[in-house]
Amino acid sequence: MVDSRTDRSRGLQNLPELSQGWVWTITSEICASVRDGTHDTPKYVVNGVPLVTSKNLKNNCIDFVNTKKISDEDHQQISLRSGVDKGDILMAMIGTIGNPVVVETEIEFSIKNVALFKKNESAINSLYLKHWLQSEFLKNFLENEEFLKGSTQKFIPLKYLRVLPVPLPPLNEQRRIVAKLKKLLAKVDACKQRLEKIPTILTRFRQSVLAAACSGRLTADWRKQNPDVEPASELLKRIQEESQQRYEEECAKAKAEGRRKPKTPFNQDSSVDFELDINLPCSWCVTSLGSITETQGGIQKTPKRKPKNNPYPYLRVANVYRGYLNLDNIEYFEIFNSRELNTWKLQAGDLLIVEGNGSSKEIGRCAIWNGDIENCVHQNHIIRSRPLSIVQPSFLLTYLNSPQAIVVMMQLSSSTSGLHTLSVSKINNIVIPLAPLPEQQEIVRRVEALFQKADRIEQRYEKAKAHIDQLTQSILAKAFRGELVPQDPNDEPASVLLDRIREERANPPQAKTAKKSTEKTPKGTGKRGRKKAQPPEPPESDNSEPIQLTLPGIE
Repeated sequence: MVDSRTDRSRGLQNLPELSQGWVWTITSEICASVRDGTHDTPKYVVNGVPLVTSKNLKNNCIDFVNTKKISDEDHQQISLRSGVDKGDILMAMIGTIGNPVVVETEIEFSIKNVALFKKNESAINSLYLKHWLQSEFLKNFLENEEFLKGSTQKFIPLKYLRVLPVPLPPLNEQRRIVAKLKKLLAKVDACKQRLEKIPTILTRFRQSVLAAACSGRLTADWRKQNPDVEPASELLKRIQEESQQRYEEECAKAKAEGRRKPKTPFNQDSSVDFELDINLPCSWCVTSLGSITETQGGIQKTPKRKPKNNPYPYLRVANVYRGYLNLDNIEYFEIFNSRELNTWKLQAGDLLIVEGNGSSKEIGRCAIWNGDIENCVHQNHIIRSRPLSIVQPSFLLTYLNSPQAIVVMMQLSSSTSGLHTLSVSKINNIVIPLAPLPEQQEIVRRVEALFQKADRIEQRYEKAKAHIDQLTQSILAKAFRGELVPQDPNDEPASVLLDRIREERANPPQAKTAKKSTEKTPKGTGKRGRKKAQPPEPPESDNSEPIQLTLPGIE
């Protein structure tokens, strides 16, 4: 067993002063014992006793749903060393270290690679100790590289768990602190729960704005005030005339230069349902995306494209998100000549559509290229759709990222080995609601204004969330400074309590000889049967030299 007196005299140094009646101690002095679960991996069974690991400790409770099961025999063997009782504290000691939980269940279970602080109600309140283990002070200690072991997965050895510093108040004051924390932290949790709803509300709000924009509901009042605008059907005729004129000019230019004729303008696939499940205003019309844009695939990534002499930046799926671009990590292609560059170079206003994704909900996510990088091209998993000159790119973006269009692209995408894919042909045939040009501009203005409001609310949410997250630690810090509840001069000082614990451990009462019982211990019931006597604390597997703890003060 760890010599707590040696650790107390040599280990508890450089700690902040405590309130009157409090005293610094270590976990092995105030807990009945400090242990850990089995380090071995028992054989798993379909029906048996839950085996709790660090991954099962979360949100102040034990997750029994995702535990593996072991035989009753293995459970009994593990319990000889690390039996768990109601009121004990469990804490993750490997991987994500921390997440202390007070055991409040009657279900029998075993533990693996989990710290076990055995309750000692005569010395320390289990909830008080759990709150201390959640404090910023202890978190900083547990994250100290000096105490962590392991290369790939960090863990804190048992010998350090036994000498964790604990500020010990009088027992009655512990109870008052726990009662006050229960009230205050409940209010904090209620605030957190309300705040956690805001991101979902904002997501639904943005989706509702896009849905209203693409059905004409967002600008119903604008149409009443502007009844004489050119209808979208006339706009579509002008777009098609412009497309045909451009094609004829390109054909003449290609003939003069001795090149192949360009591709013919897109023709709507007759098999495509030219209907939208939306009641559109009379001044709107429907068309296909290919009829109002020039759509093209990108460059396939091959070994020959490894940048050597003429590297050019290119966009890939990782750069394109729904409504925005992330240009933090740009890769480069080898472009062999100016014709290739002219073919695939992006222009401001181009729509970039994700062609393939493992998630059907992420397929077809779309953003606008604003020309932030000069001479940038795109990979073949990004489809470029370039609006013709009299079409608002932001209006098309609004529809392509709307709930209606997301459903359409989910239906269009085919799945091969879990990868949902679109093609240039499928993108061209997407049916688009087309508004009159002035109304497109008004829709874009209103959507941007509403999204800016949502962004401001989101920023306020982030600040409030950070404040609430800090509030919990501020309350805990105040509690462990002795400032949360009033002190009672009639309380027995913690030093007296600690001296009595040491005296009792130095002079344990002689065990009485018990009569042999013929009663059998229930097995496999899933509930706790006869309480098993805990064996003497196992010796350290490594050397037990005095451990020097240099810790920061409580802020």
